Amino acid sequence: MEEILSIIFNGINQVEELKFNLSAQESPESLSSSLGSISTLFRDANERLGTLLERKNAFVPNQPEPKPVQVSGLDQMMMQIEPGLKQDHRVREGVKSIDSGPGCAFSTPRPRRRYVKD
Repeated sequence: MEEILSIIFNGINQVEELKFNLSAQESPESLSSSLGSISTLFRDANERLGTLLERKNAFVPNQPEPKPVQVSGLDQMMMQIEPGLKQDHRVREGVKSIDSGPGCAFSTPRPRRRYVKD
C-alpha cells in the first residue's frame, strides 16, 4: 500500500510542477508528454489498487444473504390496499421503541400499576 501511495504522491507532485510551469508558450508536444506521464502514474496506481482489492476480497468469506422478514397475511393485505402503510408501520414501531423510556430493554411500554387504598 505504501508503494501505491508513493506513486499517487509522485503524480500529485508532477501535476503541481506542471501547474507551476504552465504557460501559453508551452508547446503542445511538451504538454502532451507531461499529461501522458501523469496519466500513466495514476493509471498504474489505480490498477495496483484494483489488484489489492481483488486480493482482499478473495480472503473475505462469503457472507450468507439476509433472510427475508416474515409478514403476516393481514399485514400483507393491508400493504396491498395502502402502499404507504408499510412506511407508516415502521414509523409507528420506531415511536414505540422511543416511548418505552430511556434505558429500558423492552420495545413496548410496561403497564402502569394502580394503587388501591384500603
